[in-house]
Formats: sequence, structure tokens, C-alpha cells
Amino acid sequence: PILGVVDASVEKAAAVTCNGKIGLIGTAASIRSGTYDRKLRALLPQVEICGIGVSGHSLGAVPVDETGKLLLEQVPIWSDARATAQADRFFQAVDYRSWYDRTGNGFPRELYSIFKIMWHKAPEDFHGIQCAIGTLVAIRLYEKLKTISPSKEKALAYAENFSWEDWQEELRCFLGKGAESMIALEEKEQKYSKENHRIRLDIILNNLDGILQIMDEELPAAKDLEKLLDTIEAPKSLEEIGISSQLLPMIFKSTKDIRDKYVLSRLAWDLGILDEFV
Repeated sequence: PILGVVDASVEKAAAVTCNGKIGLIGTAASIRSGTYDRKLRALLPQVEICGIGVSGHSLGAVPVDETGKLLLEQVPIWSDARATAQADRFFQAVDYRSWYDRTGNGFPRELYSIFKIMWHKAPEDFHGIQCAIGTLVAIRLYEKLKTISPSKEKALAYAENFSWEDWQEELRCFLGKGAESMIALEEKEQKYSKENHRIRLDIILNNLDGILQIMDEELPAAKDLEKLLDTIEAPKSLEEIGISSQLLPMIFKSTKDIRDKYVLSRLAWDLGILDEFV
């Protein structure tokens, strides 16, 4: 899961245990925090928990120059603890316990990437910042979804008029050879099959209230995410990291074909509102 990591893991473990015994493997900090223990016992008061703390497993990459000299002053590795001030500033705006429960990132706080980004002052070079901007875009789209009244007739007409052949050409034009694996995946998935679409659409429409409720419960508001990004002095738009926003519509549309996962772009396609989104 992306959101509610701890809760999702705990609920799954409590649901599948056959004997009330649960093994927990994690960082030493995660084990020491007691969060998993507390949440498991809330579901299974008599649960027997065995925890194994693993430390040092995030230190697999050490930056060196062409002579083998350690680049400690240029690149903050995971165990570098110089981002203390940045972590302190972040947690003046964010509740630590809530943050830990949702991310699983624990102690020591200054060792985590987000605070090194603040310390390093080069956020555009970090994949995590790119993901943060993508997450902000996705949250805005989820919020837009809640304002749309779906129509079964419109959705069926949208699927009927969809051309898989034309979409293949669009993918190849946009992604080049990278599109071929996505096209091959559709041959296996058959997500654009009219019959499969009708089945999914009925499920969506029958459960839409529950889907929207989960969004409300699990997803932060876009304004709150923007506040967090401001707190760490991070960019919030594609242009700030050198990517044209004109690419965003095609980026979003192609996400439904990248892998066999049901994502927002697939939901928008199933509801016949993908073009409205982009």
C-alpha cells in the first residue's frame, strides 16, 4: 500500500494468522516503536508477536568518485545524520506519530530521504520529489472525480468508440519502443474488451459510494499536501523540475497501460470521463 502502510499490514496479518502468532520483520526502529505491537493487540488482544529488527540494510550504496574516494561531503548517504535541523523544522508542521503511522518511517528521523533533500538543496535530482509532484496531480484528480456524476450510457458509448489500434499508435508515438511491452500486456489483460468493461462498470457503479468514501478516508487533501511540500521547500509543478506540463495529459492516459494494476486512469476510462480529466 502507498497510504496507511502500518494499518494495512496489521489488518492483513490479523486476518490470515491461524494460531494467533505473528512474526514481524522490520527495521530496529520500527520494532522498538511498538506501533505494530499496539495495533495488532487492538485487533487480537491475545496475539503472540515475535519481532526481528534488521539494521544496516539500507546502506547498500556508498557514493565514491573515480578514484574511490568517499563523497561524503557531496552526497548524503542514508546513515548521514546532518539533516537534524530540517527534520525538526518539518515536525513543527507535521504530527510525528501520524506521519510514522502512515509512512512507517521512524527513528532516527534525520536519516530519511525527505530531510536529506531539504539539507542537500537539490530536490529536482531526487526521484522522490518527482513522485511527490505526481502524487499532488493524482490527488487533484481524485478530488475532481468526486465532483463528477457518472453515467452508464456515457461510459458504454465511450468504450464503444474507443479504438485500440489508434491508441497503440499514440503510445508508440509518445513512448517509442517503450510502448511495445504495454501493448503486449493488453493482449494478456484484455482490459479494453467491451464485455470486460461492462462487468467492471457495473461493479464500479454499484460500489461508487464506497470507493469515494475510501478516498475521503485514505487520501490527504491537495491543499494539505501542498503545505507539506512548502514545508520542505520542494517544487510543486512539473515546470519547476524542467518538465513541460503539456506532456501531462498523455502521461496520465498512458498510466493505465503500464502494468496490470487498477489505477485512477483506468477508473476514469471505465467511467468514460478520461478525456475530461486530461
